[in-house]
Amino acid sequence: MAFVRRGANVAWWVAASAVLAAALPNGPACAQTRSPLDRVLAFPAPIPGEALQVDAGALGAWHRIRKLTTTSSILHITAHPDDEHSGMLTLASRDRGARTALLSLNRGEAGANAIGPELFDALGLIRTRELVLSGRYYGLDDLYFTSAVDYGYSKSLGEAMRSWDREAVLEDIVRVIRLNRPIVAVSRFHGTPRDGHGHHHAAGLLTPEAVAAAADPARFPDQIAREGLRPWRVPFLYRGGLRLGEPHDVVVDANLYSPSLGTTYQRWADRGLSLQRSQTSGRVRSGGGRVYRYERLADGSEPGANRPPYQREPAATGFLDGIDTRLTGLPALVGEAVAPEIAAGLAGVQEAIDGVVRDFDFTAPERSVAELARGLALLRAVTGGEGVPAEVGFHLAVKERQFEDAIVAAAGVEVVAELRAGSGT
Repeated sequence: MAFVRRGANVAWWVAASAVLAAALPNGPACAQTRSPLDRVLAFPAPIPGEALQVDAGALGAWHRIRKLTTTSSILHITAHPDDEHSGMLTLASRDRGARTALLSLNRGEAGANAIGPELFDALGLIRTRELVLSGRYYGLDDLYFTSAVDYGYSKSLGEAMRSWDREAVLEDIVRVIRLNRPIVAVSRFHGTPRDGHGHHHAAGLLTPEAVAAAADPARFPDQIAREGLRPWRVPFLYRGGLRLGEPHDVVVDANLYSPSLGTTYQRWADRGLSLQRSQTSGRVRSGGGRVYRYERLADGSEPGANRPPYQREPAATGFLDGIDTRLTGLPALVGEAVAPEIAAGLAGVQEAIDGVVRDFDFTAPERSVAELARGLALLRAVTGGEGVPAEVGFHLAVKERQFEDAIVAAAGVEVVAELRAGSGT
């Protein structure tokens, strides 16, 4: 394994290389230790030719530094590839720094193919890859699927539930929630007959049920006993599929201009969506002028049951408006108390993050490495101590990985795998 620095400052290269070396496995014993971020922050790395320029250089470093500024995270649940609210995801990740994940119940393998003869399983492989390409534009951190099979257009919820193993699909959604542990879950669909397609209706109906089940240790207990997962109560649950003029709690306008992208977040997302060519033939769907409206649900219930007022006045512009998502607000956000020394440690890390954001230089991103490394060291001092509650610990593990990513990006380090002559296969 070799580390390559595109630049001249050895000190920054050494700092970033040390971070990478600490993160790499060290011997066979490491293979026996399960990562605290199992299948989290695991979006596929780009193969040659797939990387986006906005994710490299100073812009790429800034995008990763923005991820350090918030503990917010979103899991968006849909039925098929191309159902996703692409502009919402792009704005959340690339503007607000949220950790974003997309869960599609199936891979769209029973649809028509606009680019070739492949159908069924072969088309499912194509659409999976297309969604990865789109997700790179959205800035996704994770992409998940369930075991549900796309068997074609479904006329009703009843048909979908007869064709799928309802409990198996529900269990898959619960597993993803317990793995990803999002602060916000967003259903793309309403969960009523208005969704039309039976798969859409099923996705909207199962999402709040899965959120409730994920918090209940009595539901799918094998995930806890055998897979090592823990129950997770999603703090905020929203659903889309609202009609114009209906009461809503959040309005997300992705038509904001991004100087980094050189276009609006929605138009950037549209470019990503156009890469799902088996469905679009490569045409760019214009989402200009579109806004996304969402209604808040509570604890997986229907509207009106133990929830805030039905509609905010005025509607919020983000899912976590008014909520402290800084690192210092993490314990309150996940509902855990921490000792004063842990709170003080988090405050120190937050101060380092604030300094990196304040002093970031787009002409010399490597100058941020020293302060990023200091922040990471302070964070590891917290996580390496005793008394860190489980949920705080999970989210701090996420933050540690994000620190590592930011350091490598700011320093301009590339990791190159080499096979030495005579070393075997």
